[in-house]
Amino acid sequence: MNPEKLAKLQANANRSKGAPRRVIKKVHRPVAQDDRKLQAALEKLSLVAQPYVEEVNMFMEEGTVIHFRQPK
Repeated sequence: MNPEKLAKLQANANRSKGAPRRVIKKVHRPVAQDDRKLQAALEKLSLVAQPYVEEVNMFMEEGTVIHFRQPK
């Protein structure tokens, strides 16, 4: 790395010796909001949820099986 560029980056660093690290606050999205978005997308496609399906097995061409319990 170029020493001049490294010196410039070090000068711009906003931390001093002994200062605490800044922790980024993670925002968790509520599941209900995701469920509403899913329902809106299903309505756009004119799909209706089947309430009494307990499990779904999807057999792929490679021979693998994808298993869902209580799909929405």
